[in-house]
Formats: sequence, C-alpha cells, structure tokens
Amino acid sequence: ANLFRVVIDRPHAGRKCLMVDNTGSGPEGSGAKPIQVLSDPIPVEPWKVYELRGFLRMTGGAEDPKYGHAMIDIEFFDAHKKTLNLRGPLNGSYGEELSTNYYVSETGDEWYEVHYPMITPRRARFVRIIPNVNFGRAKAWFDDIRVVPLDVNAPAAAGRR
Repeated sequence: ANLFRVVIDRPHAGRKCLMVDNTGSGPEGSGAKPIQVLSDPIPVEPWKVYELRGFLRMTGGAEDPKYGHAMIDIEFFDAHKKTLNLRGPLNGSYGEELSTNYYVSETGDEWYEVHYPMITPRRARFVRIIPNVNFGRAKAWFDDIRVVPLDVNAPAAAGRR
C-alpha cells in the first residue's frame, strides 16, 4: 500500500503535493499507528527565530476527532546530523519546552494555512520537517512547506540547549 506519495490531486500551488493516507485496511494505513514522512535535513543557524509555513487539507478527521489529526512537526539536529531529541516548535520561556499541539482535525477537504515560530537551539544546525497523520483513519495533503528565517532576535533566555 502507498501510505504516502506525491500526487497531482488539487495541490495548493504548483502541480503536485504530498498525500499521506492512513485510511487503508491493513495494520499500516488503518489508523493503527501514525504515518510520518521525513524530509531531508534543512540547514538552519543556531539561536535564530524561524517560522514553519505550509498548507494542509484533510478528510476523515471529523469521523475520529480524538485521534484523526494531521500536523507538520519538526526535529532538530546538530552539525553532525545527530538528533537533539527536540521535536515540535520551541515555545517555552527557556527555549526548551516543545509543543506538538499544532494538530489539524478536519479541513473539509479545503486548504488550511499552518504557521508557527520556532527558535533554533544553540546546538541546532539542521531541522527536519515531518508531515504526518496521527492514529485516526484520515487522509491529509501537504503543500508549500518551508522554514523561513524571521528578522527578529531570539529572547535572551531561550535556546540554552
């Protein structure tokens, strides 16, 4: 089964988008476990403010509101591309607390803009983008996902890791 693939099914922009399907009948693709798609590591500067931006549309989440979620997650890596074990946008006062609660439960098959700021930890040199569909039986499309540097200074207490 193709749990994810690049498709030409109504992309937000351009001619293609990524589709993640967790609606199949087997143990994978049946909502039994999350389906994640991992990007290649993207270079970032340490101790800098970025914004993750993208679009997603989803179907099936309304039928399973507790678990039928889609989201765009992130993961940070050091200069050797070893994980820092930090996932999700940094939003704590010390830049250490991570939140992965940017779930989208249903969009009625319409495109929904997702964007959130993040502060790269002092050891971060790469970030990976992870579009995913959680446990619920749902299907999501992702498009135009990018990490954009913002022209603001990181708070003095953040990013101590």
